[in-house]
Amino acid sequence: DWSEAEYERFAREGYLVARGVVDAALVGAALTAIESGLERPGRSDAVGGLLAKSPRLLALAERLVGSVDRQWSCQVAARPGGAAAVDRRPPGQRWHCDGMVRDDLAPFTLLVGLALTDQTLPGSGQLVVYPGSHPVVLEAYRDRVANAAGRLFRHAGDDPAKPLFFDARDVHLRPGDAVFLHHNLAHRIGHRLRPGTRYQLYWRLSHRDRQRAVDDGSILADLFCGFDGLRAVLGDDRLRSLQSGG
Repeated sequence: DWSEAEYERFAREGYLVARGVVDAALVGAALTAIESGLERPGRSDAVGGLLAKSPRLLALAERLVGSVDRQWSCQVAARPGGAAAVDRRPPGQRWHCDGMVRDDLAPFTLLVGLALTDQTLPGSGQLVVYPGSHPVVLEAYRDRVANAAGRLFRHAGDDPAKPLFFDARDVHLRPGDAVFLHHNLAHRIGHRLRPGTRYQLYWRLSHRDRQRAVDDGSILADLFCGFDGLRAVLGDDRLRSLQSGG
């Protein structure tokens, strides 16, 4: 289970890491399926079944969200090694949130990532997050919707309406470690400068009432809409305090 301090960290920073959540045998089987060509990068229902076979991984997600819609999909994310591509996006805008260029305010509630390969050294192609960016992103969404600005953002790159974030943090994971992200947390992929390919699985989990919250506007009014488990532990007053830097 998460400790109270970890719940507070999630509310404040927008993400958590759990070590050794999935055992080596399951991680190895998934990696073998991918590297042998049985599974390819992209959407995968077969490897995605690993979530149901990993009680602790799913339980940790439910401790944050509460009631999870069991209709989930899995992404096999591959980051090949080699020279770093030139990132031509303006500094501060080298981030995205899933769904933001499709005018989708909340295509899911919680992003869950599972490392299949080591990402503990710099240049491992690791996930990069911007801690504490989730309330700023939500406020930007509110502004765009209130001003009928069309798309939330033009694309994941150089839209001048995007908030600027510079405080990036690498998420270093070992095989079997998992990371849990608020759907509004700004993030990107780090460069893979080392030999071989970095493999990671991602699930986008939704609270069972997510669509209703999108339809009635609750998703814009409440940063932690759909995080029933988090709210049950911390309460509304503590959540508001943490959002304001308390």
